[in-house]
Amino acid sequence: MQVFLIEEAFKPKFWKKCCKVIEIKNDKIIFDFDISKIKFNKKAELSKKIREILDLNLSNKIILSKNLKKDKDFVNLLYSMDIDIIQEKDLFKILLKEIIQMICIKNELKEEETEIGIAINEENTIILNEIQELAKNFKIINIVTNHINRFKSLQKRIFEEQGLMININNNKRKGLINSTIVINVDFPEELMNKYFIKDDATIVNLEENIKIYRKKFIGKIINDYKISLKKGSKIEQELMSSYYKNYDLKDLLVIYLMNDPKEIENIIISD
Repeated sequence: MQVFLIEEAFKPKFWKKCCKVIEIKNDKIIFDFDISKIKFNKKAELSKKIREILDLNLSNKIILSKNLKKDKDFVNLLYSMDIDIIQEKDLFKILLKEIIQMICIKNELKEEETEIGIAINEENTIILNEIQELAKNFKIINIVTNHINRFKSLQKRIFEEQGLMININNNKRKGLINSTIVINVDFPEELMNKYFIKDDATIVNLEENIKIYRKKFIGKIINDYKISLKKGSKIEQELMSSYYKNYDLKDLLVIYLMNDPKEIENIIISD
């Protein structure tokens, strides 16, 4: 499936400003006008036009330029058109195993002695695959969820394929209490704070940036991370070119790694 990049031209020609032209160049949709200066109804028309372009190309995914991402009205209109906007948080899920490994190194934790807690309600293919990978190296995987039956098939598959057992429950007092690292996939702040969590646990928020309000909690909460690319690598040469200068690197990496997972080895993660 083709993914379209959407951006504004920096210096559109005068006649294009007047006509408000939309151009399609390869995988880019370019507006030759400043979207922040047009009215809401015009933004609505623009979002419909983008939907039409995507339909014609059998596509549903887009990456917005840094500037366009700031226009909340436009972003919400695109979502209302059922358009999938790639976000940097999506990369968090793809790099989850590498991020957890980084946490272990930073905190001098041995994977085979460390328990991982995962707070999740909605099934996500990327996360389910990552859980299966994590189960290979870590002592215990504890899944807490309001929908236990949704994850029974994953539990069965891991046991049959790897001979490993993961725990699935919704016990607010015991479900996460022994987890040194807690991965919050999709729990909102109010729900997360109903669970007992180790005072010194590290929490990784994959979607919502939640806080733990218990006074005794002294652990670390990770809402973001830094990314750099190995110098001279193929991925560095491609994504750091001028063609992508208007876009956030993390957004671009989501699609790049989906197409070429092996390039993960050329990504450097830091907190």
